[in-house]
Amino acid sequence: MGVKPRVLVVSPWYAPGFKAGGVVRAVQNMVEALAGELDISIVTSDRDLLDSAAYPGVDADRWLERDSYRILYLSPGGGAYRTMARAIRGERWDTVHVNGVFDPLYNLWPVLVARAQRPSRRPRVVVQVHGMFGAGALRIKAPKKRSFLAAARALQFYRGVTWHASTAQEASEIHDVFGPRALVEEAANVPDRPRADPPDGARGKRAGEARFCFFSRVSPKKGLLEALRFLARSSAGPGVILDIIGPVDDAAYWQSCEREIARLGGRVAVTARGAIEPHEVNATLSAYHFMLLPTHHENFGYVILEALLAGCPVVLSDQTPWRDLADRSAGWVIPLADEARFARAIDECIQMDGAEYQRRSAAAHRYAVEAASNPAALAPLRALLGARADRSMIDAR
Repeated sequence: MGVKPRVLVVSPWYAPGFKAGGVVRAVQNMVEALAGELDISIVTSDRDLLDSAAYPGVDADRWLERDSYRILYLSPGGGAYRTMARAIRGERWDTVHVNGVFDPLYNLWPVLVARAQRPSRRPRVVVQVHGMFGAGALRIKAPKKRSFLAAARALQFYRGVTWHASTAQEASEIHDVFGPRALVEEAANVPDRPRADPPDGARGKRAGEARFCFFSRVSPKKGLLEALRFLARSSAGPGVILDIIGPVDDAAYWQSCEREIARLGGRVAVTARGAIEPHEVNATLSAYHFMLLPTHHENFGYVILEALLAGCPVVLSDQTPWRDLADRSAGWVIPLADEARFARAIDECIQMDGAEYQRRSAAAHRYAVEAASNPAALAPLRALLGARADRSMIDAR
């Protein structure tokens, strides 16, 4: 088929990391889907989110060959900037695909290095936002983010960059931040392959009892504090549990959550389980009746798809692309500010009997399989990354 377009993917995290959640899944699914068509190399960190130790058995700071791509794990420190620069300058890339916006090493430095090359070697730079420009996301550490974005606009830091939006909503958010002339291309994230079997009915459900999980990082963006407050406002009592699955990303926020748990006074059995390995996700979700995720923003939400594939209906905020769950009997989609509706949805979950629950569980799985099985969804991403840049035009905008 001739020479494949050469794509360098830069991400703060990649497999075997998993604690960053959707970013890792989006990048990994993209690489696995397109590695046969593109010549892909990856630069990433040698450790997972919040970890002080490197991945075991990973040889850092040198290219490692995998079955269908190469990967370079960077150890921390000033040398990482030099190694990153050598990776970008040392070879001719058609596209440098940067995942995220605010990380100095993995988001800003690749844009700067790639754009500083002479025109004959300058690659296209594509920046995927991963939900970071959503209103809920921008409210977290708002002063620092506002200052950075104002400086980036003033300095035209992203001049010539193509923005990768995964949804029409995200495209609008990018234009809100960088103006109507920003070059934005929309290409949906690659969903997980539907590998889970249909629910087998073993997850029994009785009226008055419910097993909820909150499955995400413990950080203000993800909405655990709201989830606890909604439970407190509901009729939840003995027979209702909430398991919190995910790493603590913000210690001060977790302390606020612990105070809210204490205010529940034992009405709900709350357990913090911490992070789990990716291979445990489906079996873990299959043990719960419902997932409660009043997130402030998700540009995709891989864990939502995972829950649905496991036949676990979702009680969700309206700040995600999964807006039609209620129409398909696969969950509830509620405005984040409407505490009363969240409480009523939780009560509906608690009072649901076994027959109705099995109907809802099967509907959730059916919805997820349809969402994950659309081959046409890959075409925009293939076009975005597979195009060869006209290097003479990259900085013309």
